Amino acid sequence: MEDSIRIKDVNDIKEELPKEDIKENSIDNSKILEEIIKLREDFNDKLKYDKHKEEMIDVLHNQLQQYKDNLVLKSYKPLVLDIISLIDSNNKKVNNLKNQAINELNSLKLLKSVEDFSEDLQDMLIRQGVEMFTSEGKVFDGLIHSPATIIETDDSSKDKMIANTLKPGYILDDKVIKKEVVEIYSYKEVKGD
Repeated sequence: MEDSIRIKDVNDIKEELPKEDIKENSIDNSKILEEIIKLREDFNDKLKYDKHKEEMIDVLHNQLQQYKDNLVLKSYKPLVLDIISLIDSNNKKVNNLKNQAINELNSLKLLKSVEDFSEDLQDMLIRQGVEMFTSEGKVFDGLIHSPATIIETDDSSKDKMIANTLKPGYILDDKVIKKEVVEIYSYKEVKGD
């Protein structure tokens, strides 16, 4: 026994049908043929539309990639220019120090030069939208502070208060990007004699 079904040829079917049915079917067949032609046209239009859509997606993807590439460049360029300016400024200071006689150089001038360099770096961060913060005298907050040293105190009002800032913290876009390194007080009750 064979599982496959033999499909009859259209002409075989026409011969089996009475002549009246063939005329009616001819009309129906022409309608079906028109529908098939219409479907084929619609299908071809859809293919053209899909091809156009794919081309547009490719163009938009390329534009987006160029935008992202330029965005990265635009975000780094100000920082790079600030660093270049800082290098130029520092080189000028170094050359000025080199041109001074040894007896003219003193520790205060060198200290001032190093302080100026730190200020230049802080200015550069400010131009990039970075804010520096310190919290001496405020209550310790583990989200923005990092304890370096704990100082015991017998004054309960100073418990968990920040005694000193060792290194400032930094904020960018309202987010702490570097916690402030601090010394904090810890209350320890003094036992009586």
